This record gives sequence, structure tokens and C-alpha cells, in this order.
Amino acid sequence: MTCRLGVASLIVLCVAVHSVGATTRYNLRLNLSQFSGDSLQLAFDLTSADSIANVARILALTADGRTGAVGQSGGPVSGSLVETGLPGDATIHDDFFYNQVVTPFDSVGSQASAALELTEVPPPAGTVPDQLSFFLLHHDGTPAFTTTDPLGAGALFAVDITGASGGDLSVYAPMRFVAPDTLRMSNYLDAVASGAPLRGRVMFTRVSPNPATGVIRIEFEIPEPGDRVALDVLDIAGRHVASVLRSQPRAGHVAVSWSRRGDDGREARSGVYLLRLRATGQTVVRKVALTR
Repeated sequence: MTCRLGVASLIVLCVAVHSVGATTRYNLRLNLSQFSGDSLQLAFDLTSADSIANVARILALTADGRTGAVGQSGGPVSGSLVETGLPGDATIHDDFFYNQVVTPFDSVGSQASAALELTEVPPPAGTVPDQLSFFLLHHDGTPAFTTTDPLGAGALFAVDITGASGGDLSVYAPMRFVAPDTLRMSNYLDAVASGAPLRGRVMFTRVSPNPATGVIRIEFEIPEPGDRVALDVLDIAGRHVASVLRSQPRAGHVAVSWSRRGDDGREARSGVYLLRLRATGQTVVRKVALTR
């Protein structure tokens, strides 16, 4: 992966991830007014290490800054965004390992917006899932600022295309996930806490059964050096349902169970819920379904 971006603007991005019978949407809001007038880039990467085809669509990308010619790698990439620039659409296919669309700003304004759709074709067993990542970059391709991306690439968020409803969403400070569907960054200068960063990616390893009629077992990995962990259940409207875990486990594998009961002791109704796992500037979100 290469990208990153630097935009001085308020960016509103809706991400729609489609899997069988399900749709997930994320709204991305960035306030980067401290960069106003700078030469920066907005970058979308779609990576794929297998033969399974997924597609990312950038829809109605608009901005009030002065933009240059849109760049692309891999693909094929098509659409009015690539052909004529903003406002426009682009479709990114994953025929290569690395596929990218970059929109450069010769002068960043204050606003940009887009919608983004991902197909959800699962990877073969034992292989790495396809992934869509989003970056803010300086004009030379270097990160506009430091994020808590453990790969050091400066990603602000990534969506693993797992085939499950909505995939796995990973969010890296200074971006934060605001339930149920918003990725927000207000001021990067004070958003990344000091201290020892995690030396790897926080991730769910198993959530089962899903759908569930009763107790759900939730397993995840916390990288070195370990940190305080918060695991919560939210309803599909983003309201808090249950605090499953508040602890500081050692690095490694952690397994807990949710009894399907909320903090008020009541059994959660059938429907779709969000598992939100947070640790040292990293947030991971996965959907689960409860049935009778």
C-alpha cells in the first residue's frame, strides 16, 4: 500500500458495503481546514491477493477546492471522475494486487463529498480478504499526518471484504467511529494519544454463532504491548446496549461471551447489532444478527 492524503476540508463520504441480503453505510466527515490552500491528495486503495473479484465504486465525488488530473493504478478504473475530473464517479476493479484512484488538490478548499460502494465477495478459506483503504496524502505521496495504522501506512480506515454483512471495519485515530455509521475526524493535532502504540492490528478472529439465538462467543486479538480494551454492543441505530468487556488483558488471544442481555438486564430483541472493539487508537466494528 502506498497512499495517504492531505485535504483541507470537510469531507462527507458515504460508504455502502453490499453483501447477500445486507447493506452497510458509513458517513465520513473530515474537518481539515488547517490545510486549506495546500496541495494534497485524496486516495482510495483496493488491494486483492486472490482471484475473487470485488469492485469499489466512488460515486458523486465533489469538492470545492481546485483539483488536478485524477491518477490511477491497477484496475481497470473507469468513470467520469477519471475522464473529466470532479464532480464524478469512478469504478475500481481488482484485477491486480494494488488498485488505486487518487484525486489531487492543487489548492484544498473546505468541503468534499462522495459515496462509496463495495461488493462483498468473500475470500477463499485461509486467504487474506480484499481490502479498501482511505488515505490523506501530501502532494508527494507522503502521509499528511501520523495515524495509529499499525502498518505505518497512515490509513484512516480500512474495510476488509470478508463476505460477512458489512465486512470488518477498522478505524485508526485521528479518525473515530461514531455509531452507527459515521467516520469522523475533527482535529488531527490532538487526536493521536502519546504512549506506546500497539505493534499490530486489533482484530476479531471469531464471532459465533452469527446469526445467534442465544449466547455469542466473541474472540479477538490484542497485539503487543497490550492495552485497556473496551468491547460494546450497539443497536443498529447506534444506541448503547451492553458493555461486554472493560479490562486490560495481556497481548494475545481474548475470548468473551455476550449473553444477549443489555446492561439493563433485558434480553436484546431480534435484529442486527454492532460489536465495537476499541484499544489504543484502533476501533474495529463487526455486525451480528440476533434471531429467535
